[in-house]
Amino acid sequence: MKRELSLLVIEDMAEEVELIDHELRRAGLPARSQWVQNQEQLVDALAQQAPDVILSDHAFPGFDGFRALDLARQRCPEVPFIFVTGAHGDEAAVEALKHGADDYVLKSRLQLLAPAIERALREAVERARRREAEEALRQSQEQLRLLEADYRELQELTQALGRGMQTPLRHLEGLAELLRSAAGGPPGAKGRARAAAMVESAGQMGRLLDELLSYCRVGRGEMNRMRFSLADTVKEVLSDLSREAEGREVEWVLGELPEVVGDPALVWLALSGLIANALKFTRLRERARIEIGSTSTEREVIVRVADNGTGFDARECGRLFGVFQRLHPPGEFEGLGIGLAKVRRIARRHGGRTWAEGAPGKGASFFLSLPRPPPRRVATE
Repeated sequence: MKRELSLLVIEDMAEEVELIDHELRRAGLPARSQWVQNQEQLVDALAQQAPDVILSDHAFPGFDGFRALDLARQRCPEVPFIFVTGAHGDEAAVEALKHGADDYVLKSRLQLLAPAIERALREAVERARRREAEEALRQSQEQLRLLEADYRELQELTQALGRGMQTPLRHLEGLAELLRSAAGGPPGAKGRARAAAMVESAGQMGRLLDELLSYCRVGRGEMNRMRFSLADTVKEVLSDLSREAEGREVEWVLGELPEVVGDPALVWLALSGLIANALKFTRLRERARIEIGSTSTEREVIVRVADNGTGFDARECGRLFGVFQRLHPPGEFEGLGIGLAKVRRIARRHGGRTWAEGAPGKGASFFLSLPRPPPRRVATE
C-alpha cells in the first residue's frame, strides 16, 4: 500500500483505537485514523469526507455496529466496512456479514486486520470497475435502443414519403404523356422535346421511388432463416436474367456454390443484383465473361461475382455500396445507384460483409459473405 489510508474508527475506548493503529503500523500499512464514539460524531464525520475504510466495534453504550453500518451504507455505500470487535462466536460473524459488512475481525486476532483491509479495498476497486462497465454497457444499450428507434422512424418516414409521392408522380407521368400525344402536340420541336423530357423525368422519379421503397423493405420484416443451396439460387437468377443476355456472347463460369444459412429470398435478391451488375458493365465487351464461385472459411461462405467489364477506380471503392452512389455518368450505364446498397444491407442482415476489387478497364470482382451451415449429421445405425 503506497498511499496513506484514511480510516474512520467507531470505538468507545481510546486504548482499542491505539491497539488498531499499532497493529497497522506493525503490518506496514500506512493509515491515518479518525476516532468517533457515537452516532452524532459518525454522522458529522461522514458528512465531511468519505474515508477509505470504516472500522467499527460491534456494540457500545447507546449505539451499535449495525446502526453504524446502516448509516455508512446510506452516506458512502462503496466504502468497505469491517467489524473489529471482541464479540466471539460464528453467529455474530455470520450476522455481521449478512447485514452487509465486508469482513469481521476479532480484537484478539488483530494481526488479521491489515490483510482484511487490503482485501476489502481490492474488492471495492473490482466492484467499482464492474459498476463502471455495467453503466457503460447500459448507456451503450440505451444509445443503441434510441438509434434503432430513430432508424425505424426514418424507415417509416421514407416509406410513407415514397407511397405518398407515387400517386402524384403517376398522374404527372400520365398528363405528360397525354400532352405529348395530343393532336398536333406542343408547337415546334422544342415543345415536343420538353414534353418528352417531362415524361422521362416523371418516369425516372417513379422508378427511383420504387427502388427506394424496395431498399427500405430489405431492412424490415422477419428473416426466414434456413439451409439452402447457393447453386440452385444462382441457377434461378441466371434463368430470370436470361433476357438481359439475349443477343450477346456471354461466357458463364460457375464454380463451387455450397449450401449456406440465410433467407433464400433475400439472398436471391442480393445475387440477382450482383449478377445483373456484372451483365450491365460487360455490355461494351465483345465477349463477356462472368465468373460466379465461392470460397469457405470455418464460419462463412464468401461468394465472388467477377467480370471482365469496365471496372472502376479502386480509390472510389468506398462509394460503391452507398445509396444513390454512381461511378459512371447516367448516360453511359442505366441505374439509380441503389442496387449495390441493397446487396450490402442484405449482407448485414445476415451478419455478413460486402467488398469489391477492380481497376479501370480490367473488370471487377464483388464479394458477399454469408453464414456457413454446420456439418450435416451422419445417421448411424
